[in-house]
Amino acid sequence: MDLLSASQQLKPLAPELQNWRNRGAEFVRARGLPTRKDPNWKYTSVRLLGETAFSLPPEGRPSHDTMKAIAQDLNGEFWNIVFVNGVLDHTLSCLEDLPGTVRWSVDPTAADGEFIDAFEALNVAYLTQTLSLKIQAGSSLEKPLRVHYVTNGAATESLMVHPRVSIEVGSRASAVVVESYASFGAGKSFTNAQTSIRLDPSAKLVHARLEEESPRALHIGRTVVAPAKDSDFTSLVYSTGARLSRHHLQITLKEKNVTTRSFGLYAGDAQQHIDNTTDIDHQVGECTTTQIYKGLLDGEARAVFNGRIYIRPNAQKVNSEQLNNNLLLSSKAEADSQPQLMIEADDVKAAHGSTVGHLSAEEIFYLQSRGLSRRQAVPLLAYAFLADVIERLDHEFLRRWLEARLRRNFERFKTEGL
Repeated sequence: MDLLSASQQLKPLAPELQNWRNRGAEFVRARGLPTRKDPNWKYTSVRLLGETAFSLPPEGRPSHDTMKAIAQDLNGEFWNIVFVNGVLDHTLSCLEDLPGTVRWSVDPTAADGEFIDAFEALNVAYLTQTLSLKIQAGSSLEKPLRVHYVTNGAATESLMVHPRVSIEVGSRASAVVVESYASFGAGKSFTNAQTSIRLDPSAKLVHARLEEESPRALHIGRTVVAPAKDSDFTSLVYSTGARLSRHHLQITLKEKNVTTRSFGLYAGDAQQHIDNTTDIDHQVGECTTTQIYKGLLDGEARAVFNGRIYIRPNAQKVNSEQLNNNLLLSSKAEADSQPQLMIEADDVKAAHGSTVGHLSAEEIFYLQSRGLSRRQAVPLLAYAFLADVIERLDHEFLRRWLEARLRRNFERFKTEGL
């Protein structure tokens, strides 16, 4: 199917923005979507995108019941900014409550440079609203800010949305931002999200990205991070939804004394396919990066972890570590783990590791000896395996909120383990 055909329904933008849209469309037509011949997509096929004719969401709000369900998932402990079918919903959002230290806009903006791949170009080809958040220098947000994207469609609809988010954290500012994706209704959906994050000197940001869409959803996302000197960045990528999901995290370190932590948590069953691809590029020295991804797979689910750490020739005194652990609850589940270190400097500390395995029989027996059934013991151990990632976050409320969502998600795992 032609993913560009629906772009003819878009209203024209100002000439500069329309030209950028056109460049995106031309790039997609020239390059096409990636195939498994592309090394970056060796273990993930996007053929499912070609099997459905996706259209843009109709104008207007969903039903009252749907809006009520969306509202029930919002938490008053966040500042919520909600998009429904790609459009900012002022009723569900609390924009008037945002502190004066946060500036926001949904006016579309253009960017310089070449497109990274066809999905970024496709996102630009459907450019409409771009959420821009700027957190004032020296400020500290007293509670987390949540950007929530919801797709809603009837069983007969196959909708696509192309969210675009830009986050800038000023010098010495501190914030927690949650970016979440969900879908309601029985229809198919395709989300193609692009996020850019910039940290000024000495800024601190915790960014949690949640993908919890329906089993009929397809999700492609990328987060590009540019941290300045003395900044501190923590990322958590949480993936439990969608038939096919892929997230690409790119962190480029061009200034010294930067600390980044990249955490990942994913859980899949049935025939879910979950891909986490990461690129951490040390272009200068004296930086510390930590990367820990953990996944739980049941049924015929498959996970891909392709993590690359680059340490360039001038990046001396770098400290970098990478770990990917996968827990299989089914004999048909599969995990492809490719941790990679590319080191061109000699004065560095770097390590990486990967495991794929099953629950320990000794641990299951221990819990059974304490009165738990096997059906109770397996989810408990699996939950502890994943919750370890959440516990690494340096924000108590966010930890509790994520743990509650993870516990709720475990209701779908019915296996008794191996």
